[in-house]
Parts: sequence; C-alpha cells; structure tokens
Amino acid sequence: MDQYSLPYYPPGSSIPVDAWLHTDIQQRLQSMNKRGRTEAELDAYVAQRFPAWQVFPVKSGRWRLKPYGLVDPGGSWGDDPISLIFFVLYLSYLVGWFVFWSLAGFGRWIKVPNVIQILDPATGRPIAEHVVDWRVTGLLDKPDLDPNTPQTITFLGDPRVCGLVGRVTPQGPVTIAGTAMRRDRKWRARPKQWTPQSIEGMARSLIATPYREYSSYQCGPWLQDSPEPPKGGRTWWKRYKPPTAY
Repeated sequence: MDQYSLPYYPPGSSIPVDAWLHTDIQQRLQSMNKRGRTEAELDAYVAQRFPAWQVFPVKSGRWRLKPYGLVDPGGSWGDDPISLIFFVLYLSYLVGWFVFWSLAGFGRWIKVPNVIQILDPATGRPIAEHVVDWRVTGLLDKPDLDPNTPQTITFLGDPRVCGLVGRVTPQGPVTIAGTAMRRDRKWRARPKQWTPQSIEGMARSLIATPYREYSSYQCGPWLQDSPEPPKGGRTWWKRYKPPTAY
C-alpha cells in the first residue's frame, strides 16, 4: 500500500526478525521508564516466541455508534448537605438517562481507524479483529479507503491472540509500529492489561474461540464496505446488525 507495506512482501510471506530488533528491545528494557519497560517486556515476550513477521491481508477501520450524554460533573461534590442533595439529584439523572439511552441508543456514527480485521492469506476468511495501539503514525489510519486496493499488515505473533504490527523500512528491516490486541464485545483494549502473564492465561481460550462479528447496535460496517455511515442503528429498535458468524 505505501512505505509501510512494500510490494515485494505479498500476503502469506514471512520476514525473519532481525537481530538488531532483539538488541533494541533489550536496550529499552534497561533504559525506559515504567511504561516503556512494560511495552518492551511485551515486545521481548513476542519476539522470543515468534522468529518471523507474517504478512496478512486486512480490513481496517469501521463505523461505531457513539452515544450522546453520560457526562460526569467534572469536579468534587463536597461534604455539605446541599452538595449531597445535588449529588443525589445527579445520580437520579444518571439512572434516568442511562435507562433512556439504553432504550433509545441514539448517537452519531464515527470512524474508528485503529480497528483491523486480520484475514487468512489463503482463504480470505477473517481470523480475528484487533484494536491497534499505534506507537508511530498509524499505517492503516486513512479515513477514506479504496475497497479495490488490497491492504496488508506485517504481524509478529499469533493473530488469534495478539501481536506486534510492523513497519517495513526502505532498507528492509521491520520496526515495531504498534501493538495489536484481539477485540471482543468491548471496543477498547487496554495495553496495560496485555502483559506476558495475562497473555499466557488468555491464549488458550482465545485460540479456541472462533472468530465472530458481535451483534451490537454500536458496531457498524467496515469503512471499505461502507464509505458512508449507516442509515440505521440510532435506536434500540432500529439498530444495525452485522453478520453474527462466518
């Protein structure tokens, strides 16, 4: 597609992990702050278990229904009786609004570019859906995508669980561009929850769980399949339902 996925690495091909990548990870383990070390620990865990990057075809970006409302007060309520009354009234408002929001479910459709669907290079069937936490400019973050242009990512790891998304440099080596975490019913995947220890505990279950598109009125079609936002999906009764299985 561009400098991030060179044409001489077609879907299904593999690229051996360079020794310098392991060296870079070890240097970051020694020199980074707590957050940086946590990131480097995940990199080391994946790079030690997978010797080569794999090139997968993908779909990227999809529509999501973002509900209105549910705004917090943004400050302290204090400990006096008047503040307590306002706090109770606010809680009542939240309960009422949540009930109404659950039934109406109104909002606006927004583009979510950092969600990808990894496809089997041989069959084109979906393997899993991931949320990508980019460390550099996202390589699949274009809001308007040509459905006739094939997209690929360079992936290190198990696409059924999680992995690293690579950026192919003009010189050939692959650098780490982001972390891909398998998505379930929730839209967001928190990077801090994807530690080597948690992956060890989740991997068997995730590998055994076949891919499915969750039926959710908040989950719209892929941008490649639908350049325009869905016309339905703004209420509980007229919600957009994607296919539930493949």
